[in-house]
Amino acid sequence: WLLFADFVRKHKKLPSASPKQYIVSSVFGYPPVTILLLALFPKQFLEKFQFLFSPFFDFVNNYLIFVAGFIFTGNITIALVAQVIAALTPIIAIEASNLNSRMLSSLIFTTSFFPLIMYSLTGEMIYIIFAAVGLFVLFFTHRFAIQSYLVSVLGLSIVEQNPFYVVFFLVVFALVNLCSPRLYRAILKEHIASLKFWSDKIDLRFAHQFRGLSPAKKPTDFIQQVYNLSTKNPLVYIVGNNPWVLALLVSVVIPITTSLGDVTQTKLATWALSLLVWMTLVLSIKKLRIFGEGQRYLEYCTLPMGIIIGSRIAVLFTRYGGLAYTLFAFMVLSMTLTIIYLQYKAIVKDRARSVTDEVWEIIDYINIHNGKSIRLAMFPLQLGDAILYFTKCSILTSDLYSGLFELRDLFPVLRVPLATILKKYKINHIFLDRTFVSLEELRLKNYKILVDRNNFVLLKV
Repeated sequence: WLLFADFVRKHKKLPSASPKQYIVSSVFGYPPVTILLLALFPKQFLEKFQFLFSPFFDFVNNYLIFVAGFIFTGNITIALVAQVIAALTPIIAIEASNLNSRMLSSLIFTTSFFPLIMYSLTGEMIYIIFAAVGLFVLFFTHRFAIQSYLVSVLGLSIVEQNPFYVVFFLVVFALVNLCSPRLYRAILKEHIASLKFWSDKIDLRFAHQFRGLSPAKKPTDFIQQVYNLSTKNPLVYIVGNNPWVLALLVSVVIPITTSLGDVTQTKLATWALSLLVWMTLVLSIKKLRIFGEGQRYLEYCTLPMGIIIGSRIAVLFTRYGGLAYTLFAFMVLSMTLTIIYLQYKAIVKDRARSVTDEVWEIIDYINIHNGKSIRLAMFPLQLGDAILYFTKCSILTSDLYSGLFELRDLFPVLRVPLATILKKYKINHIFLDRTFVSLEELRLKNYKILVDRNNFVLLKV
């Protein structure tokens, strides 16, 4: 993100292709809203405070959930509980821990889908205008968010037997193509490329790049272990990402009269359950896994989940008083501790995606030793963007799926001898993490260790 934002800041336009530092380049196909927003801020500010953006977007989204809860019910307790539930959703808290476009897309999704529901309830034109503007911007913000939006409108149209929601989506889609055909065509092409890329490789989605699907050595990376659970036990995986799902299912099954209103409740339940059902199908059926990491759909139904659960909890507060408050406080504490644990395991202890002191040593070495002449292969690939941003070296990867097609012998699993690939792309250095792959597994005949710090190794080959 910072690399593209820096380009926009310098050239006052979006790039037409990948930065030259990517050895395998491709036509620019990123949804640009996040990039354009970041480009408004000075480079030094972004480098120092990039960690603030996602939490800020999440904060605003949580506030909108509070507003929506109050508008739907007129009950401040329900609104507050809905906001607390949204804030204490584990997958959201993890996503808000780093700079990405998902938090902004969740916010824009809310600013569009909430008014869409309000329009269906009231018929007031101001809501449909807000919904249309929000969806228009969302098309240029995040591809996965558009998938989630489409699933949601399909669910509402089917349940209500009303094509309005799908027609609304298609009309905005047409406007997007009319107003910015070239840019959105590139975004859509990349979206389709991501589906095609995994269509014949889905079994290898979570495979080790060098060991493949071999069970001989279990992954030590916590995030990889969690991903592996998604295919082995999808239901446990879903609940682990958002335990509030259990409360939602109980809320839907057990009838309780609330201040939410039957029509509103049905619309919100349809929104949430459409995404939950589709998510379960994606995680359970192999051929559907090309539609992304299933748990991501949870990020786009926190509003309906929070308000539905909140409306039930508010009734329990009234009926059972202190006991209900105590139970809810226990749930809040449990969720807080769960999030702290996951933050520690997935963020604080994550060496594969964090620029640690040892990684900085290697970055400094590259910068001191004529980084422009270095052509680097990285194992694993996750730190590639950071190395690109802080150095001038070229890296054997691509920023888009359309480029990854060329690297099919290297990713997702190695299919030819590594030496063959190094020779083909004129690679002269390798950056590896020994906790991911050993030097022996590289099967290189000649190499020289330049830097070796806490299992992060820079090789000259």
